[in-house]
Amino acid sequence: TRAVRDTHTDAGKVTTGDWIGLGAGGVLAIADSIEEVNAKLLMSLVKDEHELLTIIEGEGSTREATSALSKFATARFPQLCVEVHYGGQPLYPYFFGVE
Repeated sequence: TRAVRDTHTDAGKVTTGDWIGLGAGGVLAIADSIEEVNAKLLMSLVKDEHELLTIIEGEGSTREATSALSKFATARFPQLCVEVHYGGQPLYPYFFGVE
């Protein structure tokens, strides 16, 4: 999602408008672009034992960003089967399920 205020997190300084990747531990990734934050977030979430990445597209997702995300995931994590589904959730362009 996008940051709505300036703050400091365990992942670093967040400025209003930054893209932030959230996980169970809070903010896990911060970047200027959605593509970069997606890549950083997946790098922190995916482990060698994972086999499946489910990408749920929400409000604000784009065909280009989803394509770049899928290509990154399959290149960086060859053990993963990558699925993409439309969820339509507001505020969050992407949800990731990692199994």
